[in-house]
Amino acid sequence: MMTGQQIRAICFLSSIATCAASCEHTTSQQDMEAKCGGEPGFNLVKHPDDAVRIAWAMLAAAKPREARLVSEPEWARSFTATLRGDIWEVAENPAPPRTYSTFVLRVCANDGRFLGAEISD
Repeated sequence: MMTGQQIRAICFLSSIATCAASCEHTTSQQDMEAKCGGEPGFNLVKHPDDAVRIAWAMLAAAKPREARLVSEPEWARSFTATLRGDIWEVAENPAPPRTYSTFVLRVCANDGRFLGAEISD
């Protein structure tokens, strides 16, 4: 598992390279993996908990007021991270009667870069 300092460093570097408020909208998994880049098979972000912490840090940087309303552990309990290729999909657990998530954040497993967010109904 990564330390808090490592997570903050990744988020800081990622925030320089990526603006969470104006990410490109890409829908295909191949496009997302091409955007992620890096060496195939090498993942800096190895654990689902780390992907969730990076997603939280990016969300907190983009929406600080909203982030103050809930603690990181409380927020993290309502999300699940799934590795698809070189991309972590950090998805909100669906609220019944839905069987799918309406809020997904994507994190590059290779370097921890924030790749975007998707909100649907």
